[in-house]
Amino acid sequence: MNDFRIEFTSAALRELKVIDAGALSPIGATISNLAIDIRPVGSRRLRTRRGYRIDVEDIRIIYTIDVNALHIVIVSVRRHVAIPREEFSTQLI
Repeated sequence: MNDFRIEFTSAALRELKVIDAGALSPIGATISNLAIDIRPVGSRRLRTRRGYRIDVEDIRIIYTIDVNALHIVIVSVRRHVAIPREEFSTQLI
């Protein structure tokens, strides 16, 4: 089985620069693992655009896959804040 080639967008590289050093190790391990397992446990298909996401602690990694070219592009690596569903539904009213 062939490993996928991983590339980063310039935006993803800029976002990685502002993440604290302690979180970089698990993020790097997760991204490296994508070369072998493109849809690991915990990854989810995006609803609003093409791609997938996987969460590492409080960091969300957004990536796209080109299966034919064996290519993965890391689009975004950002800290995210989960909003509990009950709070989200009250904000909509």
